[in-house]
Amino acid sequence: MSYQPLARRYRPQDFNQLTGQHTARLALGSALRLHKVAAAIIFTGIRGTGKTTLARILAKALNCEQPQAGNPCLRCGSCAAITDGCHQDVIEIDGASHTSVDDIRVLQESLACKPQRSRHKVYIIDEVHMLSQSAFNALLKTLEEPRPHVVFIFATTEISKVPATIRSRCQTFHLQKLAAMDILARLKEILDCEKIVWQEDALKLLVSYAEGSLRDALTLLDQVILLGEGEVNLAALQHITSHLAPRRLLDLLAALVDKDGARVLAALSAISDSGIDCKKITEELAAYARHAFIVKDIGIETTEFKQLSLADEIGRGLQDIAVASGEFDLNRIFRTLIQCRQELDGSRLDRYVFENYCLEWCFDTGLPTPTDLLVPPPAATTTPVATAIPASTAIPAATAPASVDTGPAKATSAAKPPALPLSAQQLRSQHAAPEKFPTTWQELVEIWKQASPFQARLLEEARVVAYGAERIELAIAEQCFGARTLLVKEGQQKVEARLRQLFAFRGQFVVTKLDDKHTPSQSLLDKKQGLQDKRQQQLLREAENAPLTVGLQERLRAEIIEVRFED
Repeated sequence: MSYQPLARRYRPQDFNQLTGQHTARLALGSALRLHKVAAAIIFTGIRGTGKTTLARILAKALNCEQPQAGNPCLRCGSCAAITDGCHQDVIEIDGASHTSVDDIRVLQESLACKPQRSRHKVYIIDEVHMLSQSAFNALLKTLEEPRPHVVFIFATTEISKVPATIRSRCQTFHLQKLAAMDILARLKEILDCEKIVWQEDALKLLVSYAEGSLRDALTLLDQVILLGEGEVNLAALQHITSHLAPRRLLDLLAALVDKDGARVLAALSAISDSGIDCKKITEELAAYARHAFIVKDIGIETTEFKQLSLADEIGRGLQDIAVASGEFDLNRIFRTLIQCRQELDGSRLDRYVFENYCLEWCFDTGLPTPTDLLVPPPAATTTPVATAIPASTAIPAATAPASVDTGPAKATSAAKPPALPLSAQQLRSQHAAPEKFPTTWQELVEIWKQASPFQARLLEEARVVAYGAERIELAIAEQCFGARTLLVKEGQQKVEARLRQLFAFRGQFVVTKLDDKHTPSQSLLDKKQGLQDKRQQQLLREAENAPLTVGLQERLRAEIIEVRFED
C-alpha cells in the first residue's frame, strides 16, 4: 500500500476537527440546525485553509442520516460514502479541467434527477474561478432559481475572477489564514499521534514557513520527518526549505542596525553563496525587521509577540537587535527593504540592487531624530525676533511702518550660519511675547507668518475695525472662503489663544460679520492686490510707450490688442 501523506490522513471529517475558521463554522452550524442552508455557497481563501475540506464536511452534514446538532455523525452509510468519495448524490467537479459551457450543460441535465439515497444533491466545484465566461453565464439561471434538493458549493483561491453576477447569488465565506499558534498546536497533536520526536524551535520555524496554510505545514512536516530519520529537527528543516537560516538573517539585520558596511558585505557574500533568491531574502529580512520593531515597541513577553510563534533563538536575537537599534531605525530599515523588493521585480542585477540598498542605508546619515530637533540652534537664544523674518516675507519698503528696520535684519541673516529645522514648539517659543506690541496690524500679521503661515493667511483676508493692545476687532465677509472660519466660535478661540501666546495680548478680541454698518479699512490681501494692479498698470504704460513698441506700430500700422503678464 502506498504511503498516505499526513495532510490526507489527518484531514478533518467534521466541524469539531477543523482547525481555525471559527466564523464559517459558527454560521454553517447555525444554518444546519435551523434548516436554512443557502442553495449556493462560496468558500474563498488562500491555499491550504480548508475550503474543499469544509465543502465536504458541509455535504456530509446535509446528507447525514443521524446528524448531531448540525455535525455529521461519521458513522452512517452516507457519511462513509462521502468520506470514500463514492456517494452518488455528492458530485465533485474540478473547475480547472471542466471549464467549458458544455460541461455546465451536462451538469444542468442531471439537476432534474432527484437524489438517489439522500435528501440533497450536492455539487462541489473546486477552483470555480477557472470556468469560462460562457460557463458562468450558463450557471446564472440555475443559481437564480435553484431546485429545492440541489446545493452548490464553490471553492476558489481567486474570488476576484468570479463574476459579480455569480457572487451576488451565493453566500460567500472568506476563510482566513490560519494563526501560527493554531497550526503549531495541530502539528503537535499529529506528531503525538504518530509518536514522533520533535524539537520546539524546529516546529515554530516550520510554521513560519507555512505562511498560514495548514496543508503547506503538513507537506513540509512529511519531508522533515523523512530527512530527520523519523524525527523533526532544525538540521533536517534547513535542508529542504528555500529560506535562509535564521542566524544569517539576524547577523545581517544586526549589521544594518550597526551601519557596519564591512559586515553587511560579508553577510551578503555568505548569503549569495547559498544560492537563495534575493527577493526571498529581502522579504524575510523585512519580516525580521518588523518583528524586531514590535519587540522594541511592546516587548518580547507580550501576547502579541508570542502569537508570532517564533523560535526562542530568533526571539532572543530580535531582542538584542531591538535594544541596540536607534529610535525608528528598524522602521526605516523595513521601509527601505520594502522599496528594494519592489525594484527587484524583473531586475537582472538583483544581487547588486539589494547590496546597494543595504550600503546606502549604512552610509547615509539619514534624517535627524525627534530628540535632535528639540535641541535649539546655538544662535537661537541671542538673535532678536526681527532678524528671523526672511527677506521673502519682509514688509515692502513702500508700505512698511517706520518702526520696522529691515537693514539690520538683512545683515544679521547674511552672517547667521545655517540652522537645523525648528520644531513647532521652538518656533512658538522664539516668537512668543515680543518686547513691544506690534504698532500696526500689518506688522502683527508679518510676525505671525513665521509661526503659523496658514493662520496668518486667513488674517490677511480680515478687515480691521479696531486695532490696539486693548482691543482688536475684525470684520469678515461671508464670501471669504478661508477667513469665514473665524466667524465660528472655535476658530475665534484658536486665533485668540495664539494672540495671547505670540504677543502677550490681554485685551478684547472680537470678530463680526461684515455688513453695511461697518466702514472698515481694506484687508491686507486687498492692499496687496491693489499694489499688484498698480504695478501692472505702470508696466502696461511703459510697454505701450516704449520706443520699440511705438516704432513697430508706426512701421506696421498696427495697434495693441492685448497685453499679457507672465510670471
